[in-house]
Amino acid sequence: MTRFSQWYKEIILPAGLLSSVMIGAGIFALPYVVAQAGLLPGLFHFVVLGGMVLLLHLMFGEIALRTKEKYRLIGYAYMYLGGWAKAVVTFSTVVGIIGALLAYIIIAGDFLYILLGSIIPLPAVGFSTIFWIVFSLFIMRGIQAIAKMELIMVTALFLVIGIIFMFALPHVHIENFRLLNLDFFLMPHGVIMFAFLGLSAIPEIAALFKTKKGKRSLGHLIIWSSVLCGTLYILFTLFV
Repeated sequence: MTRFSQWYKEIILPAGLLSSVMIGAGIFALPYVVAQAGLLPGLFHFVVLGGMVLLLHLMFGEIALRTKEKYRLIGYAYMYLGGWAKAVVTFSTVVGIIGALLAYIIIAGDFLYILLGSIIPLPAVGFSTIFWIVFSLFIMRGIQAIAKMELIMVTALFLVIGIIFMFALPHVHIENFRLLNLDFFLMPHGVIMFAFLGLSAIPEIAALFKTKKGKRSLGHLIIWSSVLCGTLYILFTLFV
């Protein structure tokens, strides 16, 4: 294996997978909640909640690396805390993931309908169904296929947002920014926390690391992925 191949499999693919899990539908709600609460509460939540979620990711990554058996969050909860923790985590994970996946499928269908509705005579639910089928096939092919697909999607997302920045820059006006609105101080809390969460990807990322050197770099990978996503969130929020 060449150095580039090893770097690609142990750095680029895992970073793309974690970033893709973190960057989701939540990014589109960020400008609204920060506009309501103000820039100061928005930045406060970005820093505090982003730091808290980063710490959770680092702790979970350490657990995944130090445990010989391969589990997910539910399995780790049962192994280290017992049956009661397994029940609580199972309920929260199932409800949370189902809700998130439904949101992504619905939003994807709406976006595809806006982009392709004039060309392909399908309703939004039809595009959502196609989106679900295509990405289900990638999931059935395993983590390597998912990681490669997510890397492509994240790269495309950064490119699109970069184009938005370019077109939005001449239209940025200082008077559009509100510094503080105490009535909506806590509004960004849930949205920003959801935007940073990527716990479900941590065990999958740990499984991609094969060498001891690669495993030691997991912490740095999580930190840089979180910083990259946080920077993207802040820029997207400010420009929009």
